[in-house]
Amino acid sequence: MQLKEFIVNSSKAALDNFYVRNILYAFAGFIILLLLTMLALNIFTRHGSTYEVPNFSGKTVSEIQKMTNNGNLTIEVSDSVYIDSRNRGIIVDQNPKPNTKVKSGRRIFVTINSVIPIMVPMPNLIDLSNRQAKAILDQQGLKIAKLSFAPDIAANNVLAQKIKGYSVAPGTKVPRGSKVELVLGLGINNPQTGIPILAGLSSEEAQSRIFESSLNVGEVRFDETVKTYADSINAKVYNQYPTATSNPGFMFGSRVNIWLTINASRIPAASSTRKSTESDTTDVNEE
Repeated sequence: MQLKEFIVNSSKAALDNFYVRNILYAFAGFIILLLLTMLALNIFTRHGSTYEVPNFSGKTVSEIQKMTNNGNLTIEVSDSVYIDSRNRGIIVDQNPKPNTKVKSGRRIFVTINSVIPIMVPMPNLIDLSNRQAKAILDQQGLKIAKLSFAPDIAANNVLAQKIKGYSVAPGTKVPRGSKVELVLGLGINNPQTGIPILAGLSSEEAQSRIFESSLNVGEVRFDETVKTYADSINAKVYNQYPTATSNPGFMFGSRVNIWLTINASRIPAASSTRKSTESDTTDVNEE
């Protein structure tokens, strides 16, 4: 009993002390303020409430706004491109990517395929080399559709420029992103070329390398890992036919098929592919 009375009397004496009492009040106020702050943050940030970002690829802005009209996500168009092979006004890319977990109210930035294409003047490519013409087309936002060859003494020089089979005069306004067929001179000695190493390149990079080698793009195939347009942009070449070789045994305009994936384990290292190519060349030279 003496110990209990001592504790009670000591507590009363402490509470009767002005300084001790104020310190206790301040500490209690701090604890209460901390609890209220945590509660407010939990309410305003919806702690623990996350949503999975849908895949908007191939849909229009109005369609995805209906999908997100509950206010969980906010859609914002951040950019537009012109892709001739895709429908106008559809979404071709998004950030964050599909299946990403985000908080409620998160802004989703989308890139759409322009409804009205940007027009650019067709450059004059006549008498330029294949590589010079390709560089100018790249600067104008135009692409090569295919390479055709016709008898002419000027090997690999541009004889004609066409879009969808029709000759296009320099200065004619064409949609940016249009694909141009180049008719090149074949030369007089039936020149041949090798097959470039394409492993690890994107589809656009691989096709560029193929055209630079005076070859044509054959089939472009994506494996089962490529499910969206964004996947197709990020995919890399894991196989090609014919296989890469520096031996000039292929006619100008020959077709090269490529297979792409986003599965990194399927993509061979460029260095090993290069060694294999060099070995093939050595074998040919020894023969």
